[in-house]
Amino acid sequence: LSTLSGLNIETSGTLSGAGTVDVSSSFSWTGGTMSGSGSTVVGSGVSGTLDRVTLKERTVVNEGTLTFPESYLVLREGAEIKNQGTFDANSEAGSISREGEGAAPLIVNSGTFQKTVGTGTTTVVTAIDNEKTISVSTGQLEFRGGGNSGQSHVGSWSAASGAGIVFSEGSFSLGASVPLSGAITLTDTSGG
Repeated sequence: LSTLSGLNIETSGTLSGAGTVDVSSSFSWTGGTMSGSGSTVVGSGVSGTLDRVTLKERTVVNEGTLTFPESYLVLREGAEIKNQGTFDANSEAGSISREGEGAAPLIVNSGTFQKTVGTGTTTVVTAIDNEKTISVSTGQLEFRGGGNSGQSHVGSWSAASGAGIVFSEGSFSLGASVPLSGAITLTDTSGG
């Protein structure tokens, strides 16, 4: 276990290994790779940025507020983002995507996963397990990787007036009592 007050990587940084890195003050990772079976924990009360990063096998646990502002996040080989705080998915130029072989990557949301900036679309190609709140106040969040909600905990999905949530690809399993509100679009891409 390593505890850092702040972690700020601005270009092609690499973090790898099986250990846990706890960040307790500031976090900004805007280029490079996190890999290995360990985890990076962004602590409660910490605000930070995660952008232009590849996660390979590693888990990022967000207990604070993380912003994905503009480019891409790539998840590979079983990598996970476990959001227990607030994750602002505001990029309209790129996506949160999955690549490569091995175990499927996953986003587990037990906090608030939201889009709060921009009128365009933020695309999530990685599977998502929503156990709490996904909301869109402006623009669209488009989910292309499948996932579930309401299996273990009831997760809500809501879009403000003029905003939207789109399920366009992948298989989604929503529990019987999952709250949906606002403009929610289901698109059949099966060709049938």
